[in-house]
Amino acid sequence: MFSSFLVVSRESFEAVMIIAIILGFLTKTKQTQYKKYVWSSVALGLILTGLIVYILKITLGSYTNRAEGFLGGPTLIISSLFILSMVIWMAKTGASAGNKLKEDLIGLVESKRVWGLMFLVTTAILREGIETFFFLLAVIGTENSQGILIGSLLGLLTSLVIGYLMVKGAIKINMSSFFKVFSYLLILISAGFFAHGIKKLQSVETIPTIIKKLWDTTWLIDKHSLFGGFFKGMFSYDPKPSLMSLCAYILFLFIGFYTYNTLSNKNK
Repeated sequence: MFSSFLVVSRESFEAVMIIAIILGFLTKTKQTQYKKYVWSSVALGLILTGLIVYILKITLGSYTNRAEGFLGGPTLIISSLFILSMVIWMAKTGASAGNKLKEDLIGLVESKRVWGLMFLVTTAILREGIETFFFLLAVIGTENSQGILIGSLLGLLTSLVIGYLMVKGAIKINMSSFFKVFSYLLILISAGFFAHGIKKLQSVETIPTIIKKLWDTTWLIDKHSLFGGFFKGMFSYDPKPSLMSLCAYILFLFIGFYTYNTLSNKNK
């Protein structure tokens, strides 16, 4: 539940902030007549996201026990790399993304290109929605459907409430620190997805196992317990890791944190 909560709250908060920036800009420049196009574009973006997600869901289908190893493993690995690429992209663009958005808005409003404004908003919603789908695709391999649903709804609600309070000036958040904490957590989660994907491929003998079980910590933290369930959902906790899955986890963390911190420090 925590993984889905974190993923949805981060992605939906980013979408909320984009809409807040656009609406704030239109209010500040006294161009409120364009707000109706913004909300129409939000609705269109949500509808298109729903349709694309539905098509992807049908296309991917459900896996059999045997196919899950072949398809579930690559899905987890690809999703983890996708999450990491988004985190690194945010570290690379930094504050310039917000400045670029404002520059685009100025050009669109000054030239009265309504369709351009609608395209900007629609693609922003669509991008965040598709990203969320692929993130949750990886979460499916580590959480049950009920936990994913509850976590997703709580994440969406949290982002909407925080976004609303920020727009109204009720609270102030250091956006740099906020996204940095979220990025660190996403790297931790995606590392767990990556290692879990490696182990799934090992289960169907797609890649060598070498050492099947390094240790067994079930006696200490059972993954079916409340505490173990949290760690399983958060970090894809595995009480019986193989040598390759553990190495994959450590390597992923090292590359993820090193790359993110290097790019973040460059943009300071």
